Amino acid sequence: MQYAKPKHYGRVAILSLSALLVAGTAEKISGARDAAEKALAYAEKANVARDIAFRAAENAIADCNDTEVALLKSLKEHGTTSEIQAHRKRVKSAVEASLDAITDAADVAAYSSESSAAAGKSKQEAIRARDTVSERDASSAARKAISSSKRAKYHCKKAVALADRLKARWLIPHGLGATGETARVTSQP
Repeated sequence: MQYAKPKHYGRVAILSLSALLVAGTAEKISGARDAAEKALAYAEKANVARDIAFRAAENAIADCNDTEVALLKSLKEHGTTSEIQAHRKRVKSAVEASLDAITDAADVAAYSSESSAAAGKSKQEAIRARDTVSERDASSAARKAISSSKRAKYHCKKAVALADRLKARWLIPHGLGATGETARVTSQP
């Protein structure tokens, strides 16, 4: 009785599996790199929102200053009691509005900072995925890069939503002031 010779399928299978692992690792590295690029774009967009929020807060403060000037002018020119009361109400409303705008601008700044931090983490993980030799480490780094990119996107969306609200209220197109004498800051993102 003659036995069949082994055909060494094991070695071929290992080589094929090795090629698949390398391809899988390259795919994970590419995914991590793409996630990091998206995260950096989100961080940049959040920084634009921060700039818009700053300009809106600046306009809110200018509007508040204008209403205070109007009240002082009314007092100086011996305005009637009803005029002075009307100006006081406007000042109170302007102060509350400017404080709200400042609070919202601070929130936008915080969201922007969080988005930038998440983008930095995503970039670090993408670099770690690229530089690692083990498939397991590359996979872990890719997952962390994608997760950080999602956090950057979340914080960016929050920053943009708040900045849009501030923009609608406080950034007046073409520099036309609604109420005051102080020049308004405009923004055309």
